[in-house]
Amino acid sequence: MICWYCGKDRFRRSHFQLKDILWLLVLRYPVRCSFCHKRAYTNIFRAQAIRRAQLERRRKREQKKDEADR
Repeated sequence: MICWYCGKDRFRRSHFQLKDILWLLVLRYPVRCSFCHKRAYTNIFRAQAIRRAQLERRRKREQKKDEADR
C-alpha cells in the first residue's frame, strides 16, 4: 500500500471512529500514513498485518532497551 498523498509505504492503524462502521461492513479499516499523517482505508486483513508489524517492532525496541540496561 502506498500513500496517495506523499508516496510513502509506512502506515499505522488509525483510531476507529463512528463513521468507520460503514467502511467496516465492506471489510475496510482506517489507517494513517506514518509520514504525512493522512487518513485512508485499507483491506481489513492488511490492517491486521500492519498491527502485527507494529507489535514486532515494539518488541524488538524493548529487547534492545533491556539489553542496553544490563
